[in-house]
Amino acid sequence: MSRTFAIFVLASLLAGCSAEQAQDTVQPTPAAPPAQASNDNASSLAQLGPGINEAGFSIAPPQGYTRTAAPAGGGATIIAWAGERRSDGSAPMLQVSLIPVPQGQAVPSNQLALSAMLSGVARLRSSFLTNSPEAAQINGVEFLRQSWSGVNSGNGQKMDGVMYVTTHNNRIVALHTQDSEQRDASSRATCEASFTTFRFLP
Repeated sequence: MSRTFAIFVLASLLAGCSAEQAQDTVQPTPAAPPAQASNDNASSLAQLGPGINEAGFSIAPPQGYTRTAAPAGGGATIIAWAGERRSDGSAPMLQVSLIPVPQGQAVPSNQLALSAMLSGVARLRSSFLTNSPEAAQINGVEFLRQSWSGVNSGNGQKMDGVMYVTTHNNRIVALHTQDSEQRDASSRATCEASFTTFRFLP
């Protein structure tokens, strides 16, 4: 197995299972238009709670979201926050994943890392579509951002989401939000506003 392929398999498996464990009823259909992470959206930033420190990073999740730590192997850290569930069982979710690159293997490019992480989402969706990846910067760190849409293979619910991916200190780092396409229009903006508060800790 090649070095990059081994990383690809590990990342895709963790991405797919962790998102469903954190929120097994949330996903949309047509890919939403790209929206760059920006600190200018004051209304969305006002919906965030206080910043918190996690293992290696800090972030300000949306107010009222419940934290869960998804089980993960291979030394990975996966932490998610979910909003209140609706009558149809769906809920907005955002997730931060830090996946170590196996010892002795090359750190993948942001593009390869993004492809690996999105493949984990795609394998649990039908009618999976993505927009073209685009560059995004969060507090001085270069990420690739890509939006997606698809149908949850488990319950048939249409969903969509956005993922930001970078590499840092021999880890793949993914910021991911997903929700039902029937969501309140503000939930995506609030979750992406949360991502603009993401920082690596020393």
